Amino acid sequence: MRHITIVLILFIISIFYSSGYASDKAGSYYDFGVFAFQDGDTLQAEKNFKKALELDSANPLYHHGLGKVYLKTGQYLEAAQYLNAAYEKNPNLPELRYDMAMLRFKTEDYQAAASLFTEVFQKEPKNILARYHAAVSLFKQKRCQKAIVHFEEIAQKHPSLSENCLLYAGVCYLESEESQKAIEKFVYLRDHTQSKEMKANALRWLDVAQKQQKSLKPYTLYLKLSYQHDDNVRLQPADAVSDTKDSRIEAYVFGKYNLLNEKDKKLSVGYTHYQLFHSDQSEYDMTGSIFSLSYRYSWNPISFEISYLPSHYWVNSSDYLMREQVKPQLSWNITPKISTRLSWTYSGNNYSDNTERDGDGREYSLDLYYMMNIGYIYGGAAYEDYGASASYESYHRRMAKLGASFNLPFDLSLDLMGKYTDKFYDATYPSYEAVRKDRQYHGNITLSRRLFYPWLVVGVELNAARNDSDIHDYDYTQKMLGVSLTVVY
Repeated sequence: MRHITIVLILFIISIFYSSGYASDKAGSYYDFGVFAFQDGDTLQAEKNFKKALELDSANPLYHHGLGKVYLKTGQYLEAAQYLNAAYEKNPNLPELRYDMAMLRFKTEDYQAAASLFTEVFQKEPKNILARYHAAVSLFKQKRCQKAIVHFEEIAQKHPSLSENCLLYAGVCYLESEESQKAIEKFVYLRDHTQSKEMKANALRWLDVAQKQQKSLKPYTLYLKLSYQHDDNVRLQPADAVSDTKDSRIEAYVFGKYNLLNEKDKKLSVGYTHYQLFHSDQSEYDMTGSIFSLSYRYSWNPISFEISYLPSHYWVNSSDYLMREQVKPQLSWNITPKISTRLSWTYSGNNYSDNTERDGDGREYSLDLYYMMNIGYIYGGAAYEDYGASASYESYHRRMAKLGASFNLPFDLSLDLMGKYTDKFYDATYPSYEAVRKDRQYHGNITLSRRLFYPWLVVGVELNAARNDSDIHDYDYTQKMLGVSLTVVY
């Protein structure tokens, strides 16, 4: 009996010893896993945490450690498995609730993430990252009014997160249609950040905010006044060239008022006045009056607009052309960086001095835009079918263009555009006994800068055009160099 008792005691002691040994060994593997994780070696961290769990599967710390590894490596299903296991065993583990919130954030469950991050920073006010991610989660849900409060306070108190928070706050103000507050945030970032990427983002969002501010105003006013030197004065659209150099003053005024000014619906009336004066060749002076009535309906990311534009032109104070246009167009923001526009335009023309040119035109056009951090590039194509009273004045026109706009240092903007057009007439010109075919090349370079005020722009512009025609009387080259002052309000 005594021997049996001794054996039993030794057996119990061995069980406790082996259990303690296993626990110590599991703890060592856990420590090794923590060190590897801190060094960024997630593979070794995973191996050590797994060995710790093999020896002691009930320890919530080991589940938490392995869950952190999977969270960092983007294995979110596995991360959820081990983080949830740790939570079931001990919901009060340090950092566990934060990691579970981050898991929800990474898997785009922003509602749950916002709730969990909020719990964390309310219990730990010094955990600023929890508050930051709570704000971003609210932003992702478009709960901008609540997010703004967090972003503003974090930006004031924590310099390391200030720029990100100001950018988010600006976008929140945009969502709330508080354009001026958004502009203030983006201008501050543009002027103070040392990061090229942040400056590019600020400039991109500043452009969006300024456009929103303009769109929310019930009115638009645009004025451009330019002085140009023209080396071959030409009357458009009659293709009459003078082969004479001249200087000219060009004025363009546009005003529009929104009778209906809702975010997704706008009904607008507008007027455009165009005036062109030549120093010597006054017979080429032109005046234009264009009225417009348009309706626009938007359902993000698509918008539809239809416009009616009656116009009247005079040359040297004499009637020249009356025109009516109807233009429906469809715009689509395919992605935040890519957008496209499809339009159809009907034009009815009535010439006072040449009724043979009277007729109807139909133009189909497609444009594509790609936004970049430093500006945007675009391309487009168009086709026009014009039927005139005289068949030899009827034509088919094809056009392709490519352009770009870049934001340069010192608040400069550079705009480039190249365009190719070919025009094929339907019948033989009686006076030439030939069918006219034209090919035109046109290029434009504009360098501009804001002057004193955000609504005032000064620019230098160079235009060059060449027309090659099978009827050589219509061959010409033309170059214009000018300076301009533009007001946009």
